[in-house]
Amino acid sequence: MESQFSMEQRMLNRLLLETAFLKDSGLFYGQTGIILGFALLYERTSDEIYKEIMDVLLDRMTEQLTNDLSISFDKGIAGIGWGMEYLIQNRLVEGDSLEVCKEFDERIVRENVRRMTDLSLETGLEGLLHYITAHLQGVWNQSGRYPFDGDFLKDVYVAACRTSEDDIPVSLMSLCAGYRRFYESGKVPRYTFDFIKWIEVKTENAGHGLGLKNGLAGLLLKKIVLNEKGVYIG
Repeated sequence: MESQFSMEQRMLNRLLLETAFLKDSGLFYGQTGIILGFALLYERTSDEIYKEIMDVLLDRMTEQLTNDLSISFDKGIAGIGWGMEYLIQNRLVEGDSLEVCKEFDERIVRENVRRMTDLSLETGLEGLLHYITAHLQGVWNQSGRYPFDGDFLKDVYVAACRTSEDDIPVSLMSLCAGYRRFYESGKVPRYTFDFIKWIEVKTENAGHGLGLKNGLAGLLLKKIVLNEKGVYIG
């Protein structure tokens, strides 16, 4: 147990030292995912130091955002916006979801979602639906409004209906079904945040970077969550 603790401390120290120099702002490999890592640590421990680190990294990340980011979920604005919704809806930061994500939304509605052929989580429709559904919930709960106009919501509905007949992953099928129910009923779907399922790194003995999906942040969080369940990975 003692050696495990010291290993986790070394991982935390590396994250603290190196995240500031990370160029990627995104969810899977960059600063947003690491920020969510410290957010989860704070939720699990109530240790204010993790909240302070999260706040500092968040301020730094938002200051560094550029206009040339893609809309992707892994490295772009859909994933960053999803991360912001996680923080706001879990009351880890204060903010107006509609205002915080305004520039992201303006970019996203310009996409031709109806003709999107990439269905993947990382760069396609599945990732976009994660952001759209989470954002719908966040804005509706705060103001009783939708963050997108009717034309865009209809385009997403057409895309969600089109994929219902394709051979698609269960995760995407569930998102499409939830969106179709929302569009047909007007009732905003309940969205549950879970980023642990996207972590792929399995052992600290492997070489990896800093990010959530396959780096130190992901490994540390997975170890903490599994240890809470009495499962050890190493």
